[in-house]
Amino acid sequence: MLQEEDIAIDVTCNLLKGLNAPIKDCRSTIVNEILEEAKQPCLALNVDPSFKEVRKKKKIRLFDEKCEEMKALKFLNIKNSNLPYCK
Repeated sequence: MLQEEDIAIDVTCNLLKGLNAPIKDCRSTIVNEILEEAKQPCLALNVDPSFKEVRKKKKIRLFDEKCEEMKALKFLNIKNSNLPYCK
């Protein structure tokens, strides 16, 4: 029904809202059930049933990226101040 060509937007929104709740419910219950099932063999084998922490990836910045951001901010401030720019 969502793939019809002539479906109204309000009908589509209602259908999507109706699908959202069951999907979130399935995610939480199924994932928790699988984790519980996986913990049992780990405990039987004396293995730690936890995941290691993953380091957050850092954004690589170019050497002049901050400078370009500052130039843009200065330009916006000057443009909004309605003063002549002399530089």
